[in-house]
Amino acid sequence: LFETLFDDYNTLVKPRYNVSHIINVVVSFNLYSLSGIDEKQQRLTFTGWCSFKWKDEFLVWNRTEYGVDILTISADKIWTPDIQIFNSDINFGPIEVAPSRSLIYWNGSVGWYPGSKFSTYCKINIRHFPFDSQMCNINAGLWSSMLDGVTLEGHQPIIFSSFEENSEWEIVYFKYSKVVSDYLLQYTILLKRRYMFQILNIILPIVILSLLTNLVFLLPVESGEKVSLSISILLSYTVLITLVVSVLPSNSDNVCLLAVYIISLVFLSALSTLATVLVVYFH
Repeated sequence: LFETLFDDYNTLVKPRYNVSHIINVVVSFNLYSLSGIDEKQQRLTFTGWCSFKWKDEFLVWNRTEYGVDILTISADKIWTPDIQIFNSDINFGPIEVAPSRSLIYWNGSVGWYPGSKFSTYCKINIRHFPFDSQMCNINAGLWSSMLDGVTLEGHQPIIFSSFEENSEWEIVYFKYSKVVSDYLLQYTILLKRRYMFQILNIILPIVILSLLTNLVFLLPVESGEKVSLSISILLSYTVLITLVVSVLPSNSDNVCLLAVYIISLVFLSALSTLATVLVVYFH
């Protein structure tokens, strides 16, 4: 059967006896794990499998004669559509064929399931950090097959039951959103941040420092620690703002409200320190 099918098979030739006929490729994504979002680099990273299905008229046989319904073969032995993730930030060429496998059915139906770790550009909106949600698009399209009469049809993606949860991000939905053209599809994933870590390490210290700022005025001048306490609180705010800024991208389009709030507290703490110095001086 292999000799019959692949004796004169050419992986560069469109698998149609009539080359004017269109090849329709059905596309879907199967998500296995989410590595997360790099806010500084504005990058979404995930692991999964792509699913591509089409008809190959050169790979048809009589299953009664050969007693075989399905063949498994390396994808580099057959024609495959040159699909690319157009907003990828690590790979600017078609998805690699080898060493992935493909399934070939007796009626010419072909299934190709290349797996990889994907990284795509995702514009980050930091305005509501750490209670934010991020929407990222995955744009999958044809590299050059559009010139050969190949079109794409999108199907809804699948999140495996064995999906490995991310400790920082929760998937709200992952869906096929729209057809940009016959040659470009768009998938959308909405992620919601798990904010408990930020509450314990950023929000809670801010609340505690805010309370300590008010306690400065209750400390007697005779203790000699009023100014020291005020300066210590001011420096603590500086450390917090540095911590917040270190995890956020340099983005002027959407200013982080938490950063604005901390800067406001720094300003109030500076006024408190100034008032404390005046109280000690005139006392």
